[in-house]
Amino acid sequence: MNKDPKNILGKIASFFIEQYRAVYLIIAAIILLGLQSYITLPREEMPEITMPFVVVTTSYTGAAPQEIESQITDEIEGKIKDVDDIESITSTSNNGLSSIVVEFVIGIDIDDKVNEITNKISEIQNNLPADSDSPIVSGFDTSDKSIMTLNISGEYDLITLKKVAEDIQDEIEKIDGISEVNMVGGVDREINIYVDTSKLAAYNISIDDIRTAISNSNVTAPGGDIELDDMQFNIRTVGEFTGVKEIEETIISVQNETPIYLKDVARVEDTYEEITSYSERYERGVSEDRTFTRTISLSVTRESGADIVGLSNEIKELLKNAEGKLYPDNIDVAISGDTAVEVDESLNDVMGNAMSGLLIVIIVLFLFIGFRESLIVAFVIPLTLLTSFVLLQYNGMTFNSMSMVALILALGMLVDNAIVIMENIDTYRDKGIDVFNASKMATNQVAPAVLASTLTTMAAFYPMALTSGIMGEFLKVIPLTVMFAIGTSFVVSLVITPALCSRYLSKHKAKINENKGKLELVRKIVSVVFVFGLSLIAFVKDGQIGLLSWIAAIIFAGAMYIKQFKTSNSAHGESKIIKKICGYVRYNIKEQT
Repeated sequence: MNKDPKNILGKIASFFIEQYRAVYLIIAAIILLGLQSYITLPREEMPEITMPFVVVTTSYTGAAPQEIESQITDEIEGKIKDVDDIESITSTSNNGLSSIVVEFVIGIDIDDKVNEITNKISEIQNNLPADSDSPIVSGFDTSDKSIMTLNISGEYDLITLKKVAEDIQDEIEKIDGISEVNMVGGVDREINIYVDTSKLAAYNISIDDIRTAISNSNVTAPGGDIELDDMQFNIRTVGEFTGVKEIEETIISVQNETPIYLKDVARVEDTYEEITSYSERYERGVSEDRTFTRTISLSVTRESGADIVGLSNEIKELLKNAEGKLYPDNIDVAISGDTAVEVDESLNDVMGNAMSGLLIVIIVLFLFIGFRESLIVAFVIPLTLLTSFVLLQYNGMTFNSMSMVALILALGMLVDNAIVIMENIDTYRDKGIDVFNASKMATNQVAPAVLASTLTTMAAFYPMALTSGIMGEFLKVIPLTVMFAIGTSFVVSLVITPALCSRYLSKHKAKINENKGKLELVRKIVSVVFVFGLSLIAFVKDGQIGLLSWIAAIIFAGAMYIKQFKTSNSAHGESKIIKKICGYVRYNIKEQT
């Protein structure tokens, strides 16, 4: 019997071996929570990184660079330089445009800094030129790029198409997770007033008089509240222009008790702004005569942390349901630049590689240990992956190519702990100890060493998680995900693997080979066929069984055939060849010591 004193890890394992029903509940909880996290985990191609930069942009049409610098750039720089955590401030003053880039230390909340700088600038708004636009303060984020573009076209003029695009834009912006929808193309309505300078001189009226009169007339003002018959009414004065006629009837001045109207000194035209942006579409096999079609484009941007694939599906569903209701059937809404397609394909490829890795691990384990043992050990992999998804979601991380690469990197290490525990359990069974007690004693003996090995492996990845700078923010997904997976694999190997061994391995190892004959032959044949089929699936490429699949299947099935029919197997499934190798290694170790 085992003389090793029980350590805390051995006690934990023994508890779950005895309370195996609790282990079943834990497995069920891991599967449910893991699948829920896998389904709801935000998906993106690469990890989302918030750049430590804030940009302040101010337009002042017609101003020279010197005026931009003295009247805008210097004023804003002087106000925001006292904001905490600033690394550097870089500014550029061009014709009509001031651009200031503020770099902060890594790790700060950039949204807080955007709000802080916005508040600082609002304090000096009155010091900036009256004709300049309000400064625009924005941060940098890798999620700010467009996730898809909608191209709206049809047998309508650009005005009608733009109205349809605005309706679609409003509906998309209502979806949770959408940051903004930007429109490109179309024309905007514009009212032009052509002043007769000779008439202005005759009436002694200036351009400022006209500007002031129009501004004062085009106003809707609140008038307060009034209570009538125990009911509260809101009063407001509606004075906004609704047509050209109203603009022409605007009173500019009163001379000799006679009103001077705008139409007396100027001509008003209802027209459109000069087109400054175009959106055109060409689709091979669809566009007639190989010509480009004028369209209205909507560029969709998601919020930070939002699921690209989920948002894409919601938008497509919205467009499908809106056809014939929100916009006519003969208007075509084509999707281009759909990032979700690339993300989905990329993650599916990585997930396919992960599943292939899992199958290969099962095959290799089956070649070296028994079938039941290989399934119990391999069961650690899906449980660990599912638990890792829960931890990724809990820590606000996303499901992307980098996290999947990390999981594949950890895939081969996930079974190490379970293999060590399984092998030690088998060693005790070789001594004639029943599987229940063997699971307890074996786990108690090697659990501290397994923990030390796990912590050592995790420690190797920890410095990578501390890498500073923007590159560190990008790369830290890998070490964190690997540490989540390896740490979880130890817990699963300690709690679940021994319990499953105690329940699903035969009670006494010596009795396994008692049942010989035809049943044993069938079992061997099934083992070879099983490995052959599993190898074909594991090496599938793009859903097709290729030459590599057949070669791998033949090699692995051949190895299993040799193990089952050409060597004398132990109850554990270990061949004489492997025993000789292990014996040779042990002999050399003794010689060296």
